[in-house]
Amino acid sequence: MSVLKSLIVLIALVISSIQCQTSISNCTFIADGYQYDFSSIGSYNPNGYFWNFGYDQGFINVCQTAYSCVSEDGATGMAGCKYFESLGQVQSGEFSSISPAGTGAILTYYDNSYMNYIVRIKLLCAKNKRIPSIISSGISATNSRQYEFTISGKGACGYQM
Repeated sequence: MSVLKSLIVLIALVISSIQCQTSISNCTFIADGYQYDFSSIGSYNPNGYFWNFGYDQGFINVCQTAYSCVSEDGATGMAGCKYFESLGQVQSGEFSSISPAGTGAILTYYDNSYMNYIVRIKLLCAKNKRIPSIISSGISATNSRQYEFTISGKGACGYQM
């Protein structure tokens, strides 16, 4: 019985020590028979990509947002471990692969504050591009509450399972 009690205490200590899950080392998704590992994209720009709705702004990292980020007070921030706290909390997030399978993915995060912001990251496979780069970024032409990034690089390519 004491072994079980020790194990429970150990698990509780590990859980309580988690403040912000950046998850750059574990940034994987599986969809349509392909596995995607975005850790290289996350590690090339660990501070994240800058989004800006005017007054509300911050940084979003592919891996931090993939797994979200829980702050010390338990709130889940839209921009992962962001530098500015002006955006509300993640209501939900989505991962979807781009057709044809293996050529990239879209990460979408929905804010649940009264502002109802959306941040969407489109990751495009570029097999010869070891270092990822931003192709475009900015507020959507069709939705003023949506900020969009398009990033390309080898790290966005899926591998058939």
